[in-house]
Amino acid sequence: MEYKVFVSGVAQSNIKESFNYYQLISESLAIKYSFEINQIIEKLKTNPLHFQKRYRDIRIAHTNKFPFGLHFLIEEKSVFIVKVLHHKKFYK
Repeated sequence: MEYKVFVSGVAQSNIKESFNYYQLISESLAIKYSFEINQIIEKLKTNPLHFQKRYRDIRIAHTNKFPFGLHFLIEEKSVFIVKVLHHKKFYK
């Protein structure tokens, strides 16, 4: 069974900001970042329950090669990615 994945505007902005940062360093690094984010989203489509709840009902799917976590909620057969946060960056 496949879940529908929705990416919030905030999460899209987080992804774009990080992509632009990596693009300044190296085009290939930006492509690798984008590929890894897409891999995690594909995993969320097939098995979002694999990731444990971290706070409230929020679950976090961590990337392997980059220091980011996709913070998401599950409601029925939908996954809502709320934010994509850097592990060491402070957010208000």
